[in-house]
Amino acid sequence: MHTPQTILIIGAGTKGRFLASRLSSGADRVVLCDAEAAVAGDAVTEILATHPAAQVEAMQCSYDAAWEADIIVLALPAADHAVVVDSIRPVACRKIVVTTARNRHELESLLPHSAIVDAFAGTLQPDETVHMAGSSRDALDVVARLARNAGLQVGQLTPSSLF
Repeated sequence: MHTPQTILIIGAGTKGRFLASRLSSGADRVVLCDAEAAVAGDAVTEILATHPAAQVEAMQCSYDAAWEADIIVLALPAADHAVVVDSIRPVACRKIVVTTARNRHELESLLPHSAIVDAFAGTLQPDETVHMAGSSRDALDVVARLARNAGLQVGQLTPSSLF
């Protein structure tokens, strides 16, 4: 039996919208936030127009959203991670943090008490195979389940090294 999770997606650009749309149709709750609250709100409105039963909402504050989340997805460029990480660090302990920017080693030093996973770095087409890397096998398995639920093919899961 699957226990529903709260998945926070920080960044409502193309990748964040795609993941929010796909993940919100399952049993998990998705929270989408962006530096521009209106962008996240518009994305949620679009998702709900297409999938009225989706479990998705927009939040403005990444700290509050990260506090609620079980899994945090950084769907934004690596250059924007430092500011976001500074704001969520106190509430990201012991949580899975997914980076779409292939900067896992940098994030491991910034969030040493979180399980960091590199995933979703490609263009995220439905037929694309997603490869993942991380130091926690359990975290890799959780993110692989999320990818499968989003309709993506899961390829290699690489513990403790970059792909």
